[in-house]
Amino acid sequence: MIETISRERFDRVARGGADQRIAIIGDAMLDVYLRGDVDRISPEAPVPVVRIREKELALGGAANVAQNVAAIGAQCDLVCAVGEDAKARW
Repeated sequence: MIETISRERFDRVARGGADQRIAIIGDAMLDVYLRGDVDRISPEAPVPVVRIREKELALGGAANVAQNVAAIGAQCDLVCAVGEDAKARW
């Protein structure tokens, strides 16, 4: 069974985070969302061929958690390893 909390309780918990210092340890990822149109199926495999119209980058994994913690006003430290490429700098 899924437990739920009231909106009032959620608001109290979220506001309580503003006074906290939280360390997030984990894998920082960069999520890439591609949106486009499919006009045909590939002749080599039964997969759609997508003409990409839009690309969006977003924080994923532990980086997404850190972003959400910061959004409620808490001080957040993210501890993770990243590569040395353009996406790591982003």
